Amino acid sequence: MDLPREFLRQYVFVVAVNAGMMDEQLAAKIKAYDLETFASILSFREKELEARSHDPEQFFDSSYYKESAASVRHIASNLASILGKQS
Repeated sequence: MDLPREFLRQYVFVVAVNAGMMDEQLAAKIKAYDLETFASILSFREKELEARSHDPEQFFDSSYYKESAASVRHIASNLASILGKQS
């Protein structure tokens, strides 16, 4: 999968900030490209998007959230290669 590490790091950082998870320890793990931290945050985001896909009050059509969740799953399944780490 061709996804720049830095872009993914910024995405994970924003997800963590928006979810209210961010603290100095988490920021350091994200900065260090910690595989478990990235996987945990991406899993959180996938679940959040899936939940939104079932909420009729959401602004976007449910397919937007389902497709976004699928994209996050795809990234998570390729996380080790994106980060350049052995799984």
